[in-house]
Amino acid sequence: MKIKNSDNVLLMYAGRKKLAIAGHGSWHSDFGLLDLKKIVGKNYGTTIETTSGKKITLAQPMFYDLLHGTKRNSAVILPKDFGAIISLTGIGKNSVCVDVGMGSGWLATQLANICKKVTSYEIRKDFFEMVDKNVKFLGFENIVLKNADAIKGISEKDVNLITVDLPDPWLILKPAESALRVGGYLVAYCPQITQAIGLVEKLNSHWQLEKVVETIQREWKIEQQDGKQLARPEHMMLGHTAFLVIARKIN
Repeated sequence: MKIKNSDNVLLMYAGRKKLAIAGHGSWHSDFGLLDLKKIVGKNYGTTIETTSGKKITLAQPMFYDLLHGTKRNSAVILPKDFGAIISLTGIGKNSVCVDVGMGSGWLATQLANICKKVTSYEIRKDFFEMVDKNVKFLGFENIVLKNADAIKGISEKDVNLITVDLPDPWLILKPAESALRVGGYLVAYCPQITQAIGLVEKLNSHWQLEKVVETIQREWKIEQQDGKQLARPEHMMLGHTAFLVIARKIN
C-alpha cells in the first residue's frame, strides 16, 4: 500500500518510533533530517535514509500508535487498566457501552476499537470539544459524544457495560440501573481507595459486587552486555493508577 499525502506514518528506528504526517514538513532527530515530502508515494514497509545515512522504516500505524498521537487534557486510562476491563467483563464486537467522564477520550476510543457502539458523556465543554477532535483524528464512526451530565440520566438502554471516571462514582448508580441490561457491568475507575470504598458501600440490592482490583505492571530489561545476556526488572515500574470496582446488575 502506498503512502499518500497527509497519511499518518510510523517512523521506526533503533527500537524507537515516531508518528509523522506524510508530506508535512520534516522530521529532526539525532538520526538526522528526513524530508516528509519524500515519503509520499513510498510503500509502507519501505526503508528510507535520513540526511545522516541512518535507516528509517516506514510503517502503517496501529491503533495504539495513533492513540498516543491524540491530545490530552487529563490523566488517561492506560492499556494495563483497559486490558483488565476487557478481560473481566468479556466485552467484544457485539457490545454496546456507555462511558461517563470522557477526560481525554482514551477509554471511549479504546472501547470503540473493539465494541459495536460507545456513547460517552462529559459535562465540561472544553473536554468534550477536545475529545471530539481526537475521535475524528482516530477515524471512529461508532462513538457518540454527549456534552451532558450522565448523573441526571443516561438515555441509552440495554447496555452491556458502563464505565465511570468521576470523583463520586456512586452518583451514577441510579442512572446505570435503568441503562444496563440484567447481567451488564458497571466498572468504576477510582484513583483513590476512598472512592472505591464509598461506591461499594452504596451498592444496593440491584447490584452484585464482582471484585475490586488493582493492576500493577513491571517491565523487564533483556539485552546483551559485554557478550553476556542481561535480564532484570526495570528500576522504574508502572505502579498504581487506580482501583477498578466491578459490579454487575442483577435485577
